[in-house]
Amino acid sequence: MLEKVENYIRQWKMLEKGDKVVVGLSGGADSVCLFLILEELRKKIGFEILAVHVNHGIRGEEAKADEEFVKTLCEKKEIPCRSVSVDIPKMAVEYRMSEEEAGRTARREIFEQAAEEWGGTRIALAHHQDDNAETFFLHLARGSGLRGLGGIYPVNGMYIRPLLCVGRKEIEDYLKGREMSYCIDATNMEDAYMRNRIRNHVIPYFKENINEKTVEHMNRSMDLLREIWDYMERQTESAYQICTAQNGEKICIHAYRKPAVHQFCQRLCNGKSQSASFGASGYIAPDKTLRQLIPSHVQLHGGHVAHGDGHIPPRLLYINVNTAV
Repeated sequence: MLEKVENYIRQWKMLEKGDKVVVGLSGGADSVCLFLILEELRKKIGFEILAVHVNHGIRGEEAKADEEFVKTLCEKKEIPCRSVSVDIPKMAVEYRMSEEEAGRTARREIFEQAAEEWGGTRIALAHHQDDNAETFFLHLARGSGLRGLGGIYPVNGMYIRPLLCVGRKEIEDYLKGREMSYCIDATNMEDAYMRNRIRNHVIPYFKENINEKTVEHMNRSMDLLREIWDYMERQTESAYQICTAQNGEKICIHAYRKPAVHQFCQRLCNGKSQSASFGASGYIAPDKTLRQLIPSHVQLHGGHVAHGDGHIPPRLLYINVNTAV
């Protein structure tokens, strides 16, 4: 398994010599496995590790025991460790979010703060293939575009997920083979959270009644969906450069340069919103009907306006970036 994860790290260029890696270490099987693998690879590749543990203030004495387990493990491996306590129930009420969402938000803030203070270049999290399958089901049920159906990305900015090439059983077998103990969070077996219900009921049903390799196959499909999304992103960027020009607060869309410009414009207004400084969604008709459909202006999502008045050249549509009606 060590070789499998190392090859995955190299495939995705997750780590290189000189990196300083913040590792999220809860004490559970997944994070302990990640910690041990990175600890074993750190000298071979040449990076440093800082373990960061977050006590969510939910499980009382059990949470304190997890914290002590993490500190002891880090001392044994001579790895520096930070432990941060957060009142997640209070945070959830204050910001009107679920405890699950509050915990996720708090962890990200703590990991990123630790990276900033320590000079970290990477943040390593222990998501694996079963987590990815759960994410796929969640996104599919809630409604998602292509990017969301691609699941968890192996590399996303500073964040890396070296265990996305393995499943939960491989992780448990690895720890068992090393006679390594870990903490068990009893709340993971409860059905209070939607992700837990998918983990405890949906995925087992698929494995038992449809295909025992459901998780593996889903991850292969998500790999393909991510490749398709990345390809579409590159094509969109290329189309954006070909079909548009920006002049001050106006974006000029050349309607005749694409056979399916309306699809491009919808993609443009969503995917390019940050770089173009507007968050609109719009539609552009073929040139011959442009003046008929847009005699003066059309209001887009986000309060932005597409103008098509008599002063516009036959094959151009101007979208005013900062204009609203």
